[in-house]
Amino acid sequence: MSTTFFPNPIAAPASSSGPAGRIALATRWTGNVLRRAGLVLGQGVRAAIMESRYRRAAREIRNLDDRLLRDIGINRSEIDSIVRYGRMGDAGRIF
Repeated sequence: MSTTFFPNPIAAPASSSGPAGRIALATRWTGNVLRRAGLVLGQGVRAAIMESRYRRAAREIRNLDDRLLRDIGINRSEIDSIVRYGRMGDAGRIF
């Protein structure tokens, strides 16, 4: 009776029977679950960082006086949307 040895259980074939195959499948499944959890956590961290950056930028622009805002063409009511989405027509403009 020979035992098949897989040095990397994730690379073990799914059709393996016996304990080695079950361990390989369990390891692969656990790895996928952890990988997906890491991706979701990473997306949440990135979203939190971007939200922090948006709030900081909006706060900085709100601290500008009305005359300067008028010079750059921004109304106070537009600050949040401009910080998050930009202004219409500015996609290709270089200042």
